[in-house]
Amino acid sequence: MNEYYVYSHNRLSDGKCFYIGIGKNDRVFDGGSKRNEFWKHVVRNEEGFSFNILVNRIEKIKALELEQSFISQIGIDNLTNIMGDGQGNSGSFKKGRATWNKGLKDCQPYAVKKVRHNDTVYESVNDAINQLNIGKTTFYRWVKRGLISYEWFRSNNGIEKDA
Repeated sequence: MNEYYVYSHNRLSDGKCFYIGIGKNDRVFDGGSKRNEFWKHVVRNEEGFSFNILVNRIEKIKALELEQSFISQIGIDNLTNIMGDGQGNSGSFKKGRATWNKGLKDCQPYAVKKVRHNDTVYESVNDAINQLNIGKTTFYRWVKRGLISYEWFRSNNGIEKDA
């Protein structure tokens, strides 16, 4: 079914895109708990966001491909997206050759944002998991408890990212 769309979230202050996503129904309006902390930080500072539907009424696989393309064009460092498959697609995973959404069995997430635990900064979620010798579930529990956080940094366009 052609029920998906690709959208951008934009800063209120200057209209610059800070997030690219795919969705259906009212996903574009969602500012809730399913957004990452980088996204929330920008929205708090901007006191809201605007949006554009970039491509409408497409199949999911096409939406995922276009999302990747838009992220690559803008550059991941200019966005609050957290990369899932290493190719610029937020929140998705590789299963075989196709990109799929979160939560599919046997899919492995690959995050590329730096993370901090105590005074050590790791290059990725996977690096932290491997070096701390913990599982993914433990890692995300530690994030929720504040024991691990995403590293603060400034991207090329000045978006300050934090956890």
